[in-house]
Amino acid sequence: MRPAEARHVGIWDRRTDRVTTLALPATCWHVAVHPRADIFYAVSFRVAPQDHRDYHEWGMAFLKEYAFEIDAAEKRVRRHWAAGREVPAHINSDITLSDGS
Repeated sequence: MRPAEARHVGIWDRRTDRVTTLALPATCWHVAVHPRADIFYAVSFRVAPQDHRDYHEWGMAFLKEYAFEIDAAEKRVRRHWAAGREVPAHINSDITLSDGS
């Protein structure tokens, strides 16, 4: 297999001790869990190998950025958000869940 982006997220079922791999359009770099529901949020952006073949040295691809709401019990994406590179923002590791504004 050719080295590339992971493009998936793993869901560990603690009751059965089994892991399910959920395919996504990009590698998930950061996750945050919901404080009460069995869901989590994964944010992602596409990357590209700097030498155009080896992902050991990668950089931002500046294509799309994503946020996924994932149902851990059902092992599926419930909702998602995607933005193109023209959006003047960048997803990073600062993920916060809030009931208020």
